[in-house]
Amino acid sequence: MEIAEELARALGGQLCASRPIIDQGWLPATRQVGKSGMTVKPKCYIALGFSGAPEHVEGMSDSELIIA
Repeated sequence: MEIAEELARALGGQLCASRPIIDQGWLPATRQVGKSGMTVKPKCYIALGFSGAPEHVEGMSDSELIIA
């Protein structure tokens, strides 16, 4: 998580996560992206370790560029 947070900061972004990460308490619920979280539409969305669950994709699929 620390490396992902550093990458997000270096790119001027914000580290967010899917529900399993939030449920583990690694990030607060305010950073959840997906059907039960927030919808985001950044210029660049970098997905690290996601399974492609439809619930998560629903929250980020309108991003301009998706790198997974």
